[in-house]
Amino acid sequence: MKDRAQNIYYCTHSNLSDLSYGGCINDNKFIISIPSSFNIIKVFPNRNEDSSLSFLNSLKMILKLVKLSLKPHQVFVIRATRPGFIPIFLKKVMKHKFILNMGCTPFSTIERSAFYKNPSYKPKFSVLTKILLKLEFQFEKFLVHSADLIFVENKQAEKIVAKYGGDSLKIVIAPYYVQNYFLTTRELTYNFNDGKPLIVGYTGRFHKYDKLAPLIDAAKILKDKGFPIIIKLVGDGPTRAEIQNKVNNLNLNDNFQFLGSQPHQMVSKIIDTEHVLILPMVNNICPSTVPIKMLEGIIKGKVILTNKAGNIKSLFNPYTELVLEDFSDPKIIAEKIIEIAHNYDKYCKNAQILRNRHLKTHNKEFFRTQVVKNISSIK
Repeated sequence: MKDRAQNIYYCTHSNLSDLSYGGCINDNKFIISIPSSFNIIKVFPNRNEDSSLSFLNSLKMILKLVKLSLKPHQVFVIRATRPGFIPIFLKKVMKHKFILNMGCTPFSTIERSAFYKNPSYKPKFSVLTKILLKLEFQFEKFLVHSADLIFVENKQAEKIVAKYGGDSLKIVIAPYYVQNYFLTTRELTYNFNDGKPLIVGYTGRFHKYDKLAPLIDAAKILKDKGFPIIIKLVGDGPTRAEIQNKVNNLNLNDNFQFLGSQPHQMVSKIIDTEHVLILPMVNNICPSTVPIKMLEGIIKGKVILTNKAGNIKSLFNPYTELVLEDFSDPKIIAEKIIEIAHNYDKYCKNAQILRNRHLKTHNKEFFRTQVVKNISSIK
């Protein structure tokens, strides 16, 4: 084992230097859990300042994967699937070992297909796009079928992997956990009758899969009713300018704070100042997806208003009153916010119950044990 697995290559599409993104955060949790007997080498593309990936840097990543794949007896950990498309074809010839870290969204093609069908995206779903998507899906199934070990986040993800060719004996469930600085919780008091604003928080990437526009319209409804509310928005991304313009046009600048991208530890501190988190998502995402920001909010013990997307609802059972069917109707959103304000203590108690329950199943020790035990068994 020592001679063959001296190095272990962790290959991912994320920028491992940027801890402001969930993918990178989860990558690093896995990396620090790899047994110390391995020499860990991180393989990831260099990205531009706006996190985009240039053609040149994509090419450099591909060439690096080719070079590594030509070395015999290597161990590869592949985040998701795409970085594995090259080394998998040399697996048998070069006697490689192949580990997939598939998290809560095991097949990117399944999620992207769902996005394409969502009217919020209005994509150009051409015949060529359909063909390429189907071709990539075949590659993903081949990766799953050929892997020596597959890590997933939950049982729903396990079912999906098994359905498309994964050996159930090789699938390991390692639930996400949050860093120690997210384990702190701060109970804030709130009284609807004292006239002080309800402090609401959002963390995300300002992308089309985060449905912020209905929240802005709901805030306008609340302002017109005389309901005091402040909404803090943490993050940056392609829809931020559009959202800021909407806030300005509706004369809601006093109700919104755009805090931009923040260090992950600072995000935890900001959440401590908020009564409620509102984390909206489009409905059409992979049915096993559990956004890490959702788990972070639960572990912080916060009241969370969200919607039924992916595997989110399972996190809140049996307290699902604040998990909407979708996040499209500003009137319903405004009504739910008022309901939370009137019943804040009740929802806080439910949030603490959920926090305590998830701490038992989503913790660093269990995650690391699963990774160490199973990677150590690779021969």
